[in-house]
Amino acid sequence: MWREIMHCTCIFRITVCLGNNFDIVGITVPFSAIARRQLEPLMKKAFSIAPELKPMAMESLNYATVQTSDELTLAKEYHISLSQTVPIRVHQIISIVDMLQNKFDCQKGFWLNLDQWELFVNDEQTRSFLSLEVVGKGLSEICRQIQVVDEVFRLHNLPAYYKTPRPHASIAWALGNAIPSLQKAVEELKKNSGGSGHVPLCTYFVKRIECKIGSRTYCIWKEKVQLKAPF
Repeated sequence: MWREIMHCTCIFRITVCLGNNFDIVGITVPFSAIARRQLEPLMKKAFSIAPELKPMAMESLNYATVQTSDELTLAKEYHISLSQTVPIRVHQIISIVDMLQNKFDCQKGFWLNLDQWELFVNDEQTRSFLSLEVVGKGLSEICRQIQVVDEVFRLHNLPAYYKTPRPHASIAWALGNAIPSLQKAVEELKKNSGGSGHVPLCTYFVKRIECKIGSRTYCIWKEKVQLKAPF
């Protein structure tokens, strides 16, 4: 069982791609070297049980990665989605950024826990994900952030998030709907995380919101005061 308390910035990142690409809103959660060393044996165990799993660091070249022993590649940061992946038009960008800045102006920073190992599959049933879900501290705050993003998206005729949000950071993935074959790996990870899997594995403080458009990054909101650790 491990728990990492991070006093660094946890970033909401809104990535807006131009042309026929897509827009997705999310939180960037950095993993320190200590957190990666603690995560490594758990992931090695999961990969030995379910060899079809691949680290998220290998899923996208956009992920900052670190190479660890036995060629296990772990990302330096993971992401919690606050929106569905949706297409966006170029002329909507300025309006979306301005509205997000206004909506988030009075927001405050908050702590979140990555509490529980869970499995998810995308809508197309083409990818399955081994993830850390936020089920305790930070869940209500994240749901409020999702509602704010939903309001802005609806005004731009973009689809809202899922009706029942389950915020999570995906750590590894497999092709297709692999939920049945990955179940044993999840059970083993939960066993090593306090039995129920509800023991916080990592704690982060969210204090900055960014909007990234192509190579340009906009600051949507920034917390001015660092909160004390929640214990």
